Amino acid sequence: MQGDPNVKAGLQRLVVALCDLMCQYMLDAINTKRLGLSIGDGLDKLGEQCATDLEDLVKWLYFLEAQPEIGSAKSHATVGQILTDATTAETAFVSAVNELADAALKAGDMSVFHGLQHLAKFHTIGGGVVGSTDRSGHIAWLQKQGWQLREFGEKDYEATKA
Repeated sequence: MQGDPNVKAGLQRLVVALCDLMCQYMLDAINTKRLGLSIGDGLDKLGEQCATDLEDLVKWLYFLEAQPEIGSAKSHATVGQILTDATTAETAFVSAVNELADAALKAGDMSVFHGLQHLAKFHTIGGGVVGSTDRSGHIAWLQKQGWQLREFGEKDYEATKA
């Protein structure tokens, strides 16, 4: 099925952004686990959830007869940088999802529209807690971690996560 060009282009942008998020969570999980911090488990879970979402987006692209492209990740010096950059990336991703949902609605592609609404919800407020079988809200979880980091300071925060 030939899809709307704007929807296909928007899906491609989401694939790159989500792949970047997934790779970043994987790298950050490894780096925090090397420091002995349990936050790595939560970051792993967010990466796994991004992988599931990425699979759905890629399938939509294939259904619309388009080819996906992939993203990348970078190292961070502190847990604070990890949380700040992840929150910024998730917020940008959700904004792009919402913009594409509007475009899909205007194009009459209700399947993509509804799927994107769920994707935005899962990355914002979610449907459960990290570590459970439910979907966690990535932004909500990251904001909670950031609040704890600011409340306790980096050394005390890391001590509670070790």
